Amino acid sequence: MKSIELHTDRLWMRPYAIEDVDALHQLWCDPNVRRHLFDDKIVPREFVVEEVNDTQNDFAVHGWGQCSVFLRETNELIGFCGFRIMEGSPAPQLIYGVAPSCWGQGLATEMTLRMIEFGFEDCGFKQILGSTDFANAASRRVLEKAGMRFQQRVHQDGLDLVYFAIAL
Repeated sequence: MKSIELHTDRLWMRPYAIEDVDALHQLWCDPNVRRHLFDDKIVPREFVVEEVNDTQNDFAVHGWGQCSVFLRETNELIGFCGFRIMEGSPAPQLIYGVAPSCWGQGLATEMTLRMIEFGFEDCGFKQILGSTDFANAASRRVLEKAGMRFQQRVHQDGLDLVYFAIAL
């Protein structure tokens, strides 16, 4: 697997590792996170293990995937950020989330800006997509602050989604 480590003023990121499974599972099962990430479904621990394995494979094959995000000061895992190709998508999609205890501090914007920079400069992406629930105003603001522009609002499978994009 390609070894990467990304840094910002307050954060550092690296590809998911097996030792992250419990912390990611706890984060992804938090009601405030899962309502926007997994349509309010509790994901089993095995799902998290699969995601870790998938992203390790993505980094080995493509040189990119999803990362665990840590506070530089404490090394606490506080989020995740990275890329995934969604079925039928013309470009990689930015995926991210932050622990509710860290909301309102600009950390999501900080991590997404660094990940977008990595995508364009190191991965050679020409375009990066993002999406969120329309009701998730904070996530919409993060995408906008990261330089993404609104593309469309779609009602799909009972969800109200908004799509954003940024291109070189």
